[in-house]
Amino acid sequence: MRLASEERGQTLVVVALLLTLLFGFTGLAIDAAWYGLNLMRMQRAADAAALAGVVYLPANPSGANTAALAEATKNGYANGTGGVSVVPRPDPINNRLLDVTVQAPVQTFFARLFGTTTIPGSRKARAEFVLPVPMGSPQDYYGIANLCRNSDAPTSCPAVPSATGIGTLAPQGFMGSVLTKGANRSNGDAYSAYYNPAPTINSAFDPNGYSYIAEFPAGTVGGAVWIYDPIFCATGRRTTSPFQRLGMADIWYSIATTRSVTTEFKLWDMNGTPYTTTDDILIASDGGLFTNMDYVDKGTDYGGDRNYLLGYAGASSADCATNPYHNAWWRMASGLGEGQYRLQVVTSSGSIGQQAANNFGIQLTASAGTGARIYGQSRMCAYVNVGSST
Repeated sequence: MRLASEERGQTLVVVALLLTLLFGFTGLAIDAAWYGLNLMRMQRAADAAALAGVVYLPANPSGANTAALAEATKNGYANGTGGVSVVPRPDPINNRLLDVTVQAPVQTFFARLFGTTTIPGSRKARAEFVLPVPMGSPQDYYGIANLCRNSDAPTSCPAVPSATGIGTLAPQGFMGSVLTKGANRSNGDAYSAYYNPAPTINSAFDPNGYSYIAEFPAGTVGGAVWIYDPIFCATGRRTTSPFQRLGMADIWYSIATTRSVTTEFKLWDMNGTPYTTTDDILIASDGGLFTNMDYVDKGTDYGGDRNYLLGYAGASSADCATNPYHNAWWRMASGLGEGQYRLQVVTSSGSIGQQAANNFGIQLTASAGTGARIYGQSRMCAYVNVGSST
């Protein structure tokens, strides 16, 4: 026979053992929760690092690496400190993808009672840099229409020759265009025109004009940017139906005391950061070639009816029929490699007395490599040359 006090003693031993196990499991649960929390932190750091670095791809992998490491540090994971490893790596196949791996030891609370002081943690993230949908077509030229002469049948106007000197370019049905500062928004340009209409100021006026992205893919050698007919050279109208403007159809909207027209072309290296212009580097410009232009084409082909606007026959304007920048390609920049370049077209340095449309085309060429594209960055201005009844 056993005494009751002996049975109570056995119960206390069992309870003590169970409490030890309970505390152990509770401790492991706390460690597991702590480990999971740290994995979430690692994932956030990896995600942030990938997003911060991918915007530099594909042109600037070193910039992507620096930005990713800096962002991971901001989130508590400094590469090489306390056993932390942060590894950004551009994808070997898609150069717009960035993979980031964050590895770090996670300290334990209760597992250290069993000899485990840290548990290794690791998380990965992948980000892809997807640019806005290009405005225009995926071609290597922009703003190219037929080049009608007065003697051509309306349906048989010749195509514009390629800047390569080989063949012609299929017409796109419109020309690139920019209006002078003194024009009205109702003339067709929402951003370069200062008035809406005069004297009311256009609230959307932007002195930065228009930007077109010249994109040269990997493998490009000797890339070049060409502008077709960058000069302002007003043309006459066809003398027979459909009476549309001839050639590139440059036109005044009023005949002011001064008819001068100013257009500027600037080419910027985007430095691998298409979402900011603060680090863009100017690599080419027109250098004032197309400033204060007062020209009309008085030739047989494009002079037409010699009515350049409101009966003005061009008596006080210089003849640009044989100007080397009229109905011809001007090579703005050459020797370009892989990357994105921003072609800026502005008229804001001109006066508010300038009221005209200067039409032009753009083409990209390369001595080696294919797949170059030119397209509008968020906005573009196009001129469609239509006829009139008289």
